[in-house]
Amino acid sequence: MSDGTGHSNGRLRQDAERPSDEDLVAAIRSADTPEAVREAWRELLVRYQPMMHTLCRQMLGPKSSVEDACHDALVKVMRGLHSFDDRARVSTWIYRVTVNCCLSRIRKESRNRTVTLDSELKSASEPGSQGARPTLGDFLPQSREPIPGRSVQQEDQRALVIEALGNLDPDLRSVLLLRDAQGLDYAQIAELLEVRVGTVKSRIFRARLALRQMVESIRAARLGPSEAKETKD
Repeated sequence: MSDGTGHSNGRLRQDAERPSDEDLVAAIRSADTPEAVREAWRELLVRYQPMMHTLCRQMLGPKSSVEDACHDALVKVMRGLHSFDDRARVSTWIYRVTVNCCLSRIRKESRNRTVTLDSELKSASEPGSQGARPTLGDFLPQSREPIPGRSVQQEDQRALVIEALGNLDPDLRSVLLLRDAQGLDYAQIAELLEVRVGTVKSRIFRARLALRQMVESIRAARLGPSEAKETKD
């Protein structure tokens, strides 16, 4: 009877055989034939394109040009790789390029209109969050179908949170998504945004406060002040 050790060791060997991000970057930079360049890029894009597309969808919503934003980010990554100075991790740099492309598009095209989130946002739990109070990731829907076991009230609350998040300032929305939807820790976000960890914590605090206030504002607008107060109580 197997104790699972063989399977675990096999997976570890498989992971060890995969080239690191740094290996792939080195291969791209040193490739001397078009075929070698394409193969090295293929490995890197297979690894990161799904994340880039998901993050663009989360930040921009279904009514925005998600595919265009993702394409812009991919082009910037491909054009900028040879000038990438290796001071940051490759993953952090790709996150940064993607976030900046989204923020640029939001500010240029969506400054004066509401941006709602895609109902297919993928949530990721915060490390150590089990048993704690709900985080933003707990409210983000994983499909268009109602989640079994959730009451109508819970579904309404989730819809409120999603709409409120879409109305937040883009910088606040992005830091919340990086923390609660992408699951990055404070140090990773600080490296990505090139700020101090304390600054990240402050922004997340302000973002969550703004989100809470936005939820209450939307609820009051829908129900009326008296009904909203009763619901809150």
